[in-house]
Parts: sequence; C-alpha cells; structure tokens
Amino acid sequence: MLRLGKAPERAVILLFDDGYKDFYNAAYPILQKHGLTATVAVITEKIDVGGYLSEADINELLNNGFEIVSHTHSHPQLPNLGAESLHFELAESQKILKEKFGIDTKALVYPVGKLQLHGDSSREGLL
Repeated sequence: MLRLGKAPERAVILLFDDGYKDFYNAAYPILQKHGLTATVAVITEKIDVGGYLSEADINELLNNGFEIVSHTHSHPQLPNLGAESLHFELAESQKILKEKFGIDTKALVYPVGKLQLHGDSSREGLL
C-alpha cells in the first residue's frame, strides 16, 4: 500500500473495499480532480459482475496510479474456513490479479474485518 518505502509526515491512505462500481463512478472522479490516488481492495470473482468494477475499470485505475489489492476471491469470513478453502481464497485472488492485471501483491484486506487464526497451525504460511 505504500510504494515509496517511507510514509511522508501526516500521510493518509485511502482504502476502498469490495471493488464496487460506485467507487469508479463517484469517488474516482473526485480523487482524480484533486490529484489523489487510493488503494482499492477487489473481490476477484466479482470483477465484471454487475455493480462491481470491470477489467477495463481496473486497468484505468492502474494506469492512473491507483493500487489494486486482494479482498479474497469470494469474500468469505476467513475464520470460518478450513485450511484448503482458505488457501484457495487467497491463492485464487492473487492468481487472478497477476494473470489479468500483472499485479504481484501479497497485500490482503480482510473481508468482514475479522482475523482469528489462533490455535490452528494448518494455516501457518498462508497469510
């Protein structure tokens, strides 16, 4: 989320979850007008689905300095998943971002804002 390596004093990171089309229609033009960028966390199975960002939208955002990161593949509650399903959600999202957009990211915005991985060694190395 920070490509400069060090944040300037009084820095702000703008992060938009889910990859909804309303971000592209409402927030994106305002950010552009003011010379700002943001990070957009996309649910990869929702790309090109009504109400969500399209591939063309994402490419335009990337071409204008916006950062696209993973919000998983299908937006499940991660603490409820077994190791295999968790691995799929993370790996599939990364794979799609890499294949469609050339994005090689390890950044993840947790869906539903819940992280609870304690006590399950089968999940080590997945996040």
